[in-house]
Amino acid sequence: MRYTDVAMLKDFKDKILKPEATEDAADFPERWEGLVRASILSATTAKIYNYLQLCDQKAMGIIILNSIIIPVAMNAIDDPLFTIAASIAIVTAITSMFLAIICIFPRRRQFGKPDGTLNLLHFSDIGILTEEEYLRHINPVYNDKELLAQEVLKDIHDISRRILIPKFHLLKLSYVSFFVGNVIAIGTFLALSWH
Repeated sequence: MRYTDVAMLKDFKDKILKPEATEDAADFPERWEGLVRASILSATTAKIYNYLQLCDQKAMGIIILNSIIIPVAMNAIDDPLFTIAASIAIVTAITSMFLAIICIFPRRRQFGKPDGTLNLLHFSDIGILTEEEYLRHINPVYNDKELLAQEVLKDIHDISRRILIPKFHLLKLSYVSFFVGNVIAIGTFLALSWH
């Protein structure tokens, strides 16, 4: 370790780990409480972002998989043995792709939340306001740590309720339609090939 590293560690210990030795000793618990809250909010926000990214990646996988199935099924549709099964597979793939595409599109709403309030951290609500209106609404919130914390928590709830849950619901419907439709297509093919 270099001397500067040792000096920095000593300075860290003196100022952070031994707050009674500094002028800010009274603020020490409040600072740690704020850091802990910020860390929790940051971790929660990152987790939600990762869920959104995971959902979009899975939806893209469904789209890619179905875009491969459609041409293969279209080539098999002329064979009398595969006509019905291939038709079912094509309809299934189109339905599953449609649900996955809707899942990927960002959800926007107009004119705020259903209760009439605005989420000042969400792009849909920010976008309906002029810059002057937005600054008038956000400045009091931004300058008050309690209001800002409340706005962040409302944003987490809003994203979870209005974006994350519907995305996973659409993704689930896409998977279910893919599975059920292809099981029916395979069952139809097997039933026709045995007769």
